[in-house]
Amino acid sequence: MDKSRPPVYCVLVKRKKTPSPRKLKGPLHARITELRLELGLNQTELARALNVDKTAVWHWENGARPGLASAMALAKMFNVTLDELLNDEKAA
Repeated sequence: MDKSRPPVYCVLVKRKKTPSPRKLKGPLHARITELRLELGLNQTELARALNVDKTAVWHWENGARPGLASAMALAKMFNVTLDELLNDEKAA
């Protein structure tokens, strides 16, 4: 073994899958419903996962905007960025 060079070690790192950018369309309440259904959850199951009351999920899906903490939890649950979840792009 050559003493002039230090030994080389190989470290395998498992990387998290980067979420592919989605084209979420429509108002926020429609996006929340769409993403919830993609996960195969009903409103009660989503509420339990987020530790909120099931009526909160109902309100979000019927036009109320979630608070920042809830929006962050939703984005994490749905594996989207907060910007993707909240950005309301209207078709031109």
